Amino acid sequence: MSPSSSQLRMPRLDGAGVDEHLRLAALQSYDILDTPREEAFDRIVRLIRNVFDVPIAFISMIAADRQWAKACIGLPDPNLDRKVTFCRMVLASGQPVVIEDLSQAEDWKNSPFVTGPAHMRFYAGVPLRTMDGFVLGTLCAIDKKPRSFTEANLDVLTDLAAIVMHELELRRTAEVDVLTKVLTRRAFTVQARQVLALMDRQDRFSSVIMLDIDRFKAVNDTHGHATGDLVLSEVARICQTQLRSTDLVGRLGGEEFVVLLPGTGAKDAVRIAEKIRKAIAAAAIDVGSTSLAVTSSFGIATVDAKTSELNALLGLADAGLYMAKSRGRDRVVALQAEMQAERQTEG
Repeated sequence: MSPSSSQLRMPRLDGAGVDEHLRLAALQSYDILDTPREEAFDRIVRLIRNVFDVPIAFISMIAADRQWAKACIGLPDPNLDRKVTFCRMVLASGQPVVIEDLSQAEDWKNSPFVTGPAHMRFYAGVPLRTMDGFVLGTLCAIDKKPRSFTEANLDVLTDLAAIVMHELELRRTAEVDVLTKVLTRRAFTVQARQVLALMDRQDRFSSVIMLDIDRFKAVNDTHGHATGDLVLSEVARICQTQLRSTDLVGRLGGEEFVVLLPGTGAKDAVRIAEKIRKAIAAAAIDVGSTSLAVTSSFGIATVDAKTSELNALLGLADAGLYMAKSRGRDRVVALQAEMQAERQTEG
């Protein structure tokens, strides 16, 4: 029999307890929050939608104060307040939760998700559990009408949750991105911090380049994901041919890449980014019977007195990348250099 909300007991594993601190540390170790969409996870939510014929399906990660969807269908906002989500029942109990009619569940009948325009009526969620037993988030199916959910249905949803966890484990342990053959996000982060520490001891500059393929969604939508994968692989290959063996190249996720240039100042970083940009724009990427031309946008950050930690560098490079997109794409923006030039002009 599927559990109802009245049958649930909610142990205090959230809040300020020790268990919640350990759970959040486990979640952080997967480096998954706020990462770009990935086809492996998008495929799973499409399966949920098609297998169960539901309009809403998602893979969520539950942080200290919010629930964030790594992949979702039917949710307009990937970020939700943790306190108001149905998934906190799964987190609290550590068990699958099925509510066949939310409008009849005492704890949820007045929820804005039930009474408001979302008109949610059915909820099924299973935990995403690590090998150490920590619940990172949930895998969910939601319908806008009440429905039954058999034990066999729940078994399928549980099996899909196991596939999600397998993908997360592969993602965490992999050093090299299978598709593009560059470093994974996690491996890049670990190695980049080591390199930056070494450069700091030698009192040398380093720079970060962040790049994003322009209008990549249109490539996938028009030509399919297989073609999109070819474009990603080719862009990664072009980047590596323009760099030194000591430079680090990583895929942050989706169509976004990052490069660490040890011992390289801002001027040379711009020169290298321009070289990569031109090489990508000039390439005719063979996708079977035709070829595609793509462009990329770049943001640059360089170690200085105020910006030396990796996350700060990535944030500044990302801001430059955003600026490059807003200025028309297919360009390089080094915000630090622009800000310094503005100060000199004002002075």
